[in-house]
Amino acid sequence: MGIGQKAFVIIPLAVFVLLACSKREDSSSASSSSEFDSSSSESSSSGSSSSDLSSQESSSSSSSEEAQGLFSFPDAVSDYYAPIDTNQTGEDLALSIHDLMLDTHTYYTTYGELRFTFYQTDGDPTSENDLIDFYTKETYSATWDSSSSRLYDREHVWCKSLSSGLWASSGFTNESRGGGSDMFHIRPTRSSYNTARSNKLYGEVVNGTQRTFGYVTASVFEPFDDVKGNVARELFYIYLHYTEDYGGESNEYTGDLNITDIVSSSSEAEAWAMLLEWNELDPVEESETRLNDYAETVQYNRNPFIDCPELANYIWGVSAA
Repeated sequence: MGIGQKAFVIIPLAVFVLLACSKREDSSSASSSSEFDSSSSESSSSGSSSSDLSSQESSSSSSSEEAQGLFSFPDAVSDYYAPIDTNQTGEDLALSIHDLMLDTHTYYTTYGELRFTFYQTDGDPTSENDLIDFYTKETYSATWDSSSSRLYDREHVWCKSLSSGLWASSGFTNESRGGGSDMFHIRPTRSSYNTARSNKLYGEVVNGTQRTFGYVTASVFEPFDDVKGNVARELFYIYLHYTEDYGGESNEYTGDLNITDIVSSSSEAEAWAMLLEWNELDPVEESETRLNDYAETVQYNRNPFIDCPELANYIWGVSAA
């Protein structure tokens, strides 16, 4: 029952009490004290009913809010997220999402396979032979060339050398699986951009150099604004899927992964705050949804932060408090 309905119920009760009081004042002084006690009892009883009704309405409203949850997922994928309690926040929610991703991720692609899945996840919808560069969103012809002079690379958004060994550069081959070969992680970029980006940490660049693919200093890389959300949502996914910080499910691909391994910051809180800003600054775009839908047909899991971007704030932001 809404606020307007509460007022509709309570006000007539109040008028009833006032009229009852007026009648008592106009009655003869011969009225017995027992009659006065009886009226008082009735008035008190009416007041209790109003209070009880308000309490019931408040309880009903709270139950409705609890059923609705703090956030929601698109109806088209609601079955996938059925195990998630949408009233959870913070570490409890992080653990639930982590377990869901591991439980549903039943096929781990190899690094070699990603050369071909790119055409489905990052291809130009207007041309089946062209790819869209992750950092610049430029389109270019993308026939795979295994030589060092090839046009594009498979970019690790979370650098191999900064993964605490989970997708180590030594011994990493086309047969490697896990976080370093996840379809939600590896993106196509021009080889020259990949080389120039190197293993710089993400951060806000001050007094740096603008390059074709973003801003850089000797140790920090800042993507352009229209790519920051893409980066943030990939990092949310990679970290929460492969870290063991929250306990829960684990496998041969999970381990000691920290957000400060990849974000330039003085603390974890500062790193999350920056990524949450990037997530809000650059909303989900069609290409991310296409990636999410296609990757699910191969790996059988989804990136929850594409389906529900505000989810990140309920885990690492002020909404988690």
